[in-house]
Amino acid sequence: MAIVQSLKRRYKTPALKAMGIYTLTNFLGKGLSFLLIPIFTNPRFLTPADNGLLSLYSQAVIFLVSFVSLGVLKSASVDYFKLDREKFRDFFTTGIFMALGMTLLALVVFALMKGALTREYAFPSLFIWAIPLTALGTFFYEMILTLIRNQDKAGAFMKVSTLRISGELGFAVVFIVILGWGWFGRVAGMLIALGSLSGYALFYFHKNGLLGGRIRKAIIVGELK
Repeated sequence: MAIVQSLKRRYKTPALKAMGIYTLTNFLGKGLSFLLIPIFTNPRFLTPADNGLLSLYSQAVIFLVSFVSLGVLKSASVDYFKLDREKFRDFFTTGIFMALGMTLLALVVFALMKGALTREYAFPSLFIWAIPLTALGTFFYEMILTLIRNQDKAGAFMKVSTLRISGELGFAVVFIVILGWGWFGRVAGMLIALGSLSGYALFYFHKNGLLGGRIRKAIIVGELK
């Protein structure tokens, strides 16, 4: 009995409780994805060609996120604690505008390369604008998670992560299994989930007073000039 009481007291410590929430959140996300593998690999719903397109889509998004973020995501984790509130606000606002600018540039580049991408990689027309927007949505999602972690809000971290994965996969199941949209259903699920979270992220940033800072003309990764 004493051992049980000791374990309960230890679990109630903030650090251990937060670690448990982060671990559970990661487990739930991976678990939901694993449970849906039979659906996403079933030729009745997604053909091998569909999965090939989705793999290409995912890899393009992963590549583009690095371009859109320009290192801001990694710098935010450090600068949140290193900079004072006003300087971090300037850094954060500048980072958001840089991400928006890079997304716009990516949209232009993809549009100009549409012919080559379609010819070489069989890009559907939807990918031309969906990939940059998905990369931007991923940037906002990662940014809000970074901010929530820095603020030590494990509960909020779990809610945002769970909403993203459950929303994305939930919409995908409806669009793919019920409506029979194939690969388009998976992409649509990502866009809706990330689009909704991006709107919430901007609201959260504004609520925390992180938007409206001065736009810096130059940023050295992780450091404001």
